[in-house]
Amino acid sequence: LAAAFFVYHWKKSGVYFGLNEVGAFLWRRLQQPARVAALEAAVLAEYAVTPEQSAADVQALLADLLAHHLIEVRPADAPPP
Repeated sequence: LAAAFFVYHWKKSGVYFGLNEVGAFLWRRLQQPARVAALEAAVLAEYAVTPEQSAADVQALLADLLAHHLIEVRPADAPPP
């Protein structure tokens, strides 16, 4: 069996959200504010993917997490919450 990582969002949706290895890698980095370019670079450095694949994968995951209210997007100059 492949390694799996699950996020349970009980406050808003009560939905389990499953992540693959790369998703779990990114989720750990999202515990602190992170820029998209830094996430893409981290995936590129950690996994054997092209820059285009890294960007596509990161952006797809972020869009999915945002749609499920698991992350929030703030301007880079926004004060910490």
